[in-house]
Amino acid sequence: MGFRKDLKIKFEFPKPLDKKYFLKDIIWDLKDSVLPAIDKTYSNDDKCTIANHEYMVGGFSSMFMSRNRVRAWDEPSFTIQAGGRHAPLHPSAPKMEWWKRQAQICRRQ
Repeated sequence: MGFRKDLKIKFEFPKPLDKKYFLKDIIWDLKDSVLPAIDKTYSNDDKCTIANHEYMVGGFSSMFMSRNRVRAWDEPSFTIQAGGRHAPLHPSAPKMEWWKRQAQICRRQ
């Protein structure tokens, strides 16, 4: 972790957590209140019951789609990246299954 020298900030690692948290522990209460973003990923603004609680409508990057990006409710999350094209999928989404060596398939439920 680094900061510009002129900011005069010294990074300190956070203390370890006493418990390992999973998606269900952190975001379970949000599962029924999400809205799709408006076309071109514009926000719904005041229509959101929870600020910024929307999901991207649009394409994912090809690198993203070649990997399994689903974590179940009883697993820890992937690292959340800034761009929507690399965001993890909803915990209830189907996981990719191994189809053959170096190939996965995502089955619809």
